[in-house]
Amino acid sequence: MNKRIALSILTGAILGIFYILGASVRIGWQGNQHLIFSLWYNRLIMGLLIGLAGNLVIIKRDWNWVLRGASLGLVVSAAYFFTSG
Repeated sequence: MNKRIALSILTGAILGIFYILGASVRIGWQGNQHLIFSLWYNRLIMGLLIGLAGNLVIIKRDWNWVLRGASLGLVVSAAYFFTSG
């Protein structure tokens, strides 16, 4: 496995834990286990997608990585938002 992909998946998984901790404080854990798991899984998929898009060039500038990560993160988050109601 590529080092970049492994690191991005690991980062997505770790940040997903922080994300579900914040979400479970707001909505509670009881009865929301599937929702909370799907929030974590969403961050894991986001990490995988960003890791796979290492050579994607949106703009030819030094800060292409910022725009690429933000764009892909927005796409994955929007997909979750639109399907979860």
